[in-house]
Amino acid sequence: MNKKFPAKIMLLALLTLQLFFAIFWGIKKEGYYIDEPWSYGLANSHYQPFLHETDNYMHQWHEPDFYYNYVLVNEGETFDYNSVIYNQSQDVHPPIYYLFLHTICSFFVGTYSKWFGLGLNLFFYLGTSFVLYNITKEYVKKDSIMLYIPSFLYSVCAGGISTYLYIRMYMMLTFWGVLFLFLVLRMMDKNSNTIKAWFYLFLFLCTIAGTLTQYYFLIYAFFLSIVYCLWRLVRKEFKAFLLYGLSVCGGIGVSCSLFPFMLNHIFLGNKGQEVFSNASQGFHNWIRKMWSYTHVIGTELFGNLQILLLCFGITCLAFLFLLYFFARHKKLIPVKLLSIYILVVGYFSVISLVSNEVVDRYQFMIFPLIILSFWITLYYVLETINKEQLLWIALLLYLVPVLMQYKSGQINYLYTGYEDVRTYISTNLKEIPGIYITNGNHLVINNIFFLGEQTNTYPIRIENIENLPILLKESNADKLILYVDINFDEYETAKMVAKMMSYNEVRLLYDNTFTQIFILEQ
Repeated sequence: MNKKFPAKIMLLALLTLQLFFAIFWGIKKEGYYIDEPWSYGLANSHYQPFLHETDNYMHQWHEPDFYYNYVLVNEGETFDYNSVIYNQSQDVHPPIYYLFLHTICSFFVGTYSKWFGLGLNLFFYLGTSFVLYNITKEYVKKDSIMLYIPSFLYSVCAGGISTYLYIRMYMMLTFWGVLFLFLVLRMMDKNSNTIKAWFYLFLFLCTIAGTLTQYYFLIYAFFLSIVYCLWRLVRKEFKAFLLYGLSVCGGIGVSCSLFPFMLNHIFLGNKGQEVFSNASQGFHNWIRKMWSYTHVIGTELFGNLQILLLCFGITCLAFLFLLYFFARHKKLIPVKLLSIYILVVGYFSVISLVSNEVVDRYQFMIFPLIILSFWITLYYVLETINKEQLLWIALLLYLVPVLMQYKSGQINYLYTGYEDVRTYISTNLKEIPGIYITNGNHLVINNIFFLGEQTNTYPIRIENIENLPILLKESNADKLILYVDINFDEYETAKMVAKMMSYNEVRLLYDNTFTQIFILEQ
């Protein structure tokens, strides 16, 4: 019997399990972080990147179409990639993810669904798992349960699920990252004369795809490229060094030519300026953010910080053992093992330095590699001492805190209760006036799926709320839905409006992170 057949069956079973697992969590996702509706808006809004910059947005009554037209593709707007490019030129991110999302939405004119974004993420979620399996094969050269552990654990841990659930470019970015690593590892197995041209072509294309998905890819590629290039130079393999450099640098150059706005985004845009500002805040701030990110990684990949620190300690001891073992046998530590350490530590450190806030999405790209590096190191040690069967015990011990994440609410971007409130508004409060107290800024996108369920909504600045009695004079409504942004004292503002309009009761309907939604009743 073909020896590859059982491995293929195992891999197919793993991917099928992950498919159903992802669908399960996709069903459970109800709401959105503020950036997720923005994904749809930037992809689909016709040459209108920001809803709050629409003409006559403030101090006007709006019907549901005003909001939904922003996030869906209308007739005559399908496959309009020039619009997507324009919107992204005005934003802070490159366009590839939005081009993909717009393509999907263009097949469903006038329709919105969370599954358009989740479906796109699902493809790259399974793709990441498949490539991670093949990366593991670069370290494990024989049939072993170890081949499936990193891919399996990444797909079931809170970090992997959260990456998939977050309707932004980070799942796609993670895929390009693991694919880039796989190509480099495969090239390390070959000398200058045996590397096929298609390796360099794929590396070139992967660099373009990663760069035009999220600029953080450049940080990732930098550390991996440093290791590879130094390794080739030490071995005096100048041809491989030169062709690699031409492939990666050429990919970055083509990215700039395809989307010239990226230079402005990186160096002159508000996000680019934030990066330089954050990097200049000093050593203590850097250490603080690294420790905060360590908490995030511990929670989402290992169940809690304590388990992460234990696994980190095991990894360090295992690495010291490997150093001793290889030194004793007059061998060098495999460059492939060093590569993943340097990549993870380098990317983690730089992101901690330049990010403006500590959030999981900025480290999503190395989540699968953190899992891989721990298990590969453990596998090397157990294989060296002929105790590979202990992997089963380690796997079971690791799974306990990881699976407990499901009960402790560590799966992010679900927003349980969001859909219930949205349905309640659309079925019971649709005709009730909605007043949105705002500075007129971008936070409107945070409320778009609530505002879009009401027949009439009115954004107003707080200094103009004395006009509310006149605005609502003809409505004669015994209820009012009031949206108040976090720029104000939400509850006190709601009480002030209730007193002005003679409403006796103020009830919080939903806390939408950046906005609180109240019902005012007589």
